[in-house]
Amino acid sequence: DLAGMAVQHYSLLLRYKPNQPQVMVSNPNFETQNFHTPHTVIQMVAYDRPFLIDSLLMCLDGLNSEGLEIEKLDITVHRLHHTIMAAQRDSEGALLDVSSTTTSDTKFLSLIHCEIGRQSDTVLERIRLAVLNKIAILDMVVSDWQAMRNTLVEVKQCLETTDLSKRIATNAVTTTLARIDPQETQAFLDWVLSDNFIFLGYREYRYEQEPTGIEIYSLGDTGLGLLRGESEEKLSDSFHQLPPALRSRAKRPQVLILSKSRNL
Repeated sequence: DLAGMAVQHYSLLLRYKPNQPQVMVSNPNFETQNFHTPHTVIQMVAYDRPFLIDSLLMCLDGLNSEGLEIEKLDITVHRLHHTIMAAQRDSEGALLDVSSTTTSDTKFLSLIHCEIGRQSDTVLERIRLAVLNKIAILDMVVSDWQAMRNTLVEVKQCLETTDLSKRIATNAVTTTLARIDPQETQAFLDWVLSDNFIFLGYREYRYEQEPTGIEIYSLGDTGLGLLRGESEEKLSDSFHQLPPALRSRAKRPQVLILSKSRNL
């Protein structure tokens, strides 16, 4: 069985091309795959990057909790193996040699073998596409991570040269920021930048006072990570659905706002 698993995984390694992850989801039997297991097997070859295992597990967990319009799957992870390999290829991309490594780097390949509770043959392709989609989302986050971090560094540097104790006039009402401790704000941003926070997305917004109350619009072509892709200015639907009294708080002069949301 181990030899059959290795041969099937090796076939994915042979087909792998740069930035084109290979994922196979199967219900193996000895006659066709040369090994048997009572589980459904997910095998993956992709270039090594952070959060690859986490993304796979989150994907499988998400399939267990799909919306009402999509059938939920009952997925339990029984076995998970992950190894990092260095692969050498010739000028035409043919595989010449592979060797194991303990170093995590995008120049190496991650080989993942995952066994889950047996699934119907009719949902195997759905699982495969879901895993590929999650990898694509992960790539957006990883590729934009440095840009998102650099943006926060720029914001922090701007705050260092800004007098937060000055009085700000807003709608003829003078508000003071004197109660804000700039050292506390800077200390928090330092903590965030010290690898204590995972940057998933970044986007710029503008405020607009309208007859129905204050609204927030996302600015096109400012998104990074999960928030990448919007080229047009767009009204924030989630903010628009808040009560006017709550939306009005956005006009208050504030240096730092912490919140959570289920919507992007």
